[in-house]
Amino acid sequence: MNSIKKKIILLRHAESSFSSSSDFMRPLSDVGKIQAASVGGMIFSKNDWKPDLVIVSEALRTRETWSIISSKLALGNTPKLIITKTFYHRGWEEIVYQAGFIEEKYKNLLLIGHNPGWSNSVSILSKADIFLEPASAALLSYSKNTDWQNALLDRGNWGLEELLISSH
Repeated sequence: MNSIKKKIILLRHAESSFSSSSDFMRPLSDVGKIQAASVGGMIFSKNDWKPDLVIVSEALRTRETWSIISSKLALGNTPKLIITKTFYHRGWEEIVYQAGFIEEKYKNLLLIGHNPGWSNSVSILSKADIFLEPASAALLSYSKNTDWQNALLDRGNWGLEELLISSH
């Protein structure tokens, strides 16, 4: 039996407000702030899924989602953070590209981005037909011993372990 080698949490940002004329600069709504806290609590209650690397879209709503989630972390348990413009409204191809820069010491990733790219990525990696609502997360695992980029190119061979949906 293969043991799990890599884990990814694909998290769609929490609900955004429409208070900005720029999509990129849309902040979280009040409901979105509650959703982010809720899903953050769910993620960090899963001891085996605590991320050691977080990659976040540079859009305001994704950065705010991470800010709220990270506030739930105990001091000293803060994962490495990368903020990237390239996740903005992108999907699996961009995740694979970013994986080329991930050091093998990282085993648990949290990727915060947007739909439809994140839902499509879950489908590509696991063959599960999932639509990620705001502040929902797909927990995916991979059991082969390979680097991040090759693991993410291995379409359909990731296991969908759990789907976390904010209760708000």
